[in-house]
Amino acid sequence: SLNQLTGTIPETISKLTKLYYFSVRFNQLTGTIPSFFGSLSLLEQFSVYTNKMVGTIPPELGKLRNLGTYSIHPTRRITVKFD
Repeated sequence: SLNQLTGTIPETISKLTKLYYFSVRFNQLTGTIPSFFGSLSLLEQFSVYTNKMVGTIPPELGKLRNLGTYSIHPTRRITVKFD
C-alpha cells in the first residue's frame, strides 16, 4: 500500500502459487484486474482499492474458495458484472 506503483499488474504474479495476501491499495496502477488471480487458489485477501484500474471484476475471482476479504471499490472505472 502507498508505494506509488504505476503501470499494470504483471503476469509474473501468476507464478506465485503460494500467494495468500495481495494488496496494492492506494497506488496509481492502470489496466484491468487480471483473470489469472483466479488460479491462485491459496489467495485469502485481495485488495486493489484506490487505483486507476478499469474494466470489470473477473469472474475467476468468484471461484477462489479461500478468498475471505477483497477490496476493489467499484467505481465508474471498475464495475461488478453479474452473469
